[in-house]
Amino acid sequence: MRVAELGVGLWLLRAVAVLPFYPISAADTCLDAKTHVNSIESFVECLNTCFAEGGGPVDVSRAVQCLPPKCTVVVTMSPQSAQRACTLGGCQLPRIILDCPGPADGLRLRPSFLMCPVNSKSEDVFGKDRIEVGEDNSKLRRQVRTTFGNRNFDMKMADIPIPPADHWTSKMLGDVLSQTEGNKVPNNGSKRCNTCHDDNGAKITPDMQGAMLNARLSLDIDAFSDFSEPLAQYVIGADGPSDRIRVSSPLTAKGSDAKVLEPLDVVNVGLQPICDCIKNPNNQAAIIADNNASRNFPRSQSGRGLGDATPNPDIRKELDVMARLCDALHAYIKPPQGEQRGACGTAPGRSCSGVAGGGKFVQPGSGAVSVWTLNAQGDVAVDSGGAFSFSDISGDLTVYNYLTRNQVRPVYLSSLTGQALPGGDVSIVATGTALVNGVPAAIRLNALKIGSNISFEIVDTGSGAVLATGLGEHGLSSLQFTR
Repeated sequence: MRVAELGVGLWLLRAVAVLPFYPISAADTCLDAKTHVNSIESFVECLNTCFAEGGGPVDVSRAVQCLPPKCTVVVTMSPQSAQRACTLGGCQLPRIILDCPGPADGLRLRPSFLMCPVNSKSEDVFGKDRIEVGEDNSKLRRQVRTTFGNRNFDMKMADIPIPPADHWTSKMLGDVLSQTEGNKVPNNGSKRCNTCHDDNGAKITPDMQGAMLNARLSLDIDAFSDFSEPLAQYVIGADGPSDRIRVSSPLTAKGSDAKVLEPLDVVNVGLQPICDCIKNPNNQAAIIADNNASRNFPRSQSGRGLGDATPNPDIRKELDVMARLCDALHAYIKPPQGEQRGACGTAPGRSCSGVAGGGKFVQPGSGAVSVWTLNAQGDVAVDSGGAFSFSDISGDLTVYNYLTRNQVRPVYLSSLTGQALPGGDVSIVATGTALVNGVPAAIRLNALKIGSNISFEIVDTGSGAVLATGLGEHGLSSLQFTR
């Protein structure tokens, strides 16, 4: 039976623009600004508007209100970053990396916050008081192999300082964006983002006022990939279904205090254990003692020149900011009952779910072999009958037909629907835009799992051509929906 004949409702493919969207005018209110965050520039515009509307001194905790809804969260204790995590006073003080809806289908906004108050210094501001932000520029037609692993996309990047008790001065995109101008080291970017990230050239980027900026592009670093040491071992928790599967169990890596890291159940408890630890008076005294004795600081990256000899801050003045930042991020991950704005799957009637599948498939009759992979997660509505529909998709689809040499990559998914059937069976329909042998096309993927039998078909919806199809080889193919 052809997958196209399955009883799955097909959705009409809508036209998808893959160029970044930039707002054409400033937001009038904080509420308006918060509803339009999908890029570095709109994030900065939200900070400008909301900080001005709120008045008074600001700190990094107030920036959390500008996170868009539906972000997935990864919590890492990695020392390999310009935002290095640490353990002080017995408290794990991690880096929080968010993966959010971006400027177009398949492109993401990637802000990150740090709980550790020491080291990771840049431009006279410590890591806790800076927000690093990546905004996807494009997916790569082919993976780029680097010294530290495979890279799949590139980003524009920014570094936004928000020192405690700062009387915020309105910022433009050019104030925070990593650009080619101002490089202290060739190709590093003005914000030194490519000290850690591999360089991928530059791109002319207009700001909201029409000024042309030359953004320095950076290749991705996955929190679960290899770097100068495996980063995955430091991930202590996540809320996305695909990310949760990749968290090591049990954890074996050690924090900056040389003790084995403790896992964090982000889905059920959010950041509450971390927030409680920071607020505990006994732990606060121990954090201050660790700082005064220069104990358990995060180590610097060997040969990468991050941090300097500047004394660390007076932790007694930092604890309140750390607690507020933790509380704000926790409230985003575990919002109050009925709250619409929160992390992936937290709005009423939603879940953070995922679909993964692919493998080796053979076309009946011709024997043509195709391989494909799908790995998507995001905000999903699921009804009582098991029908599901993604309202936000983070992930990727790749297809290759060995007979026709049809290659489908990269793919920008715009919709993913299906039904989770009893016993683990599942049917899906995904639509999007892709490069098919380098030529843009609208595509549709149909896939079905019934028992041990898995079938798929991918179609160019413009021409109607079947790009690849087949039945999965047992033991070499899979398809599953994870809530």
